[in-house]
Amino acid sequence: MTQLVKRGLGLGMLLCMLADAEDELVQVEPPREALDTQVWVLTHPDLKEVARIKAFTDFAYTRLAADAKVLAMPAGRPAAR
Repeated sequence: MTQLVKRGLGLGMLLCMLADAEDELVQVEPPREALDTQVWVLTHPDLKEVARIKAFTDFAYTRLAADAKVLAMPAGRPAAR
């Protein structure tokens, strides 16, 4: 969807963590709090210690954690890892 908006095919409701990285996009209204949600990276319990799966989840967590908005938790919700 980000690429479609960048190519001028219309407006789109994009994740800030994706759209903020695109200099040519312009935010036309502030994010809607009602659409705020958590980001989950899930794996089967039997696979969570498999090296390639653990490497990916560690990488994904590190990259997501670099954006403070991604890990910011709404009031009353505990952060999980």
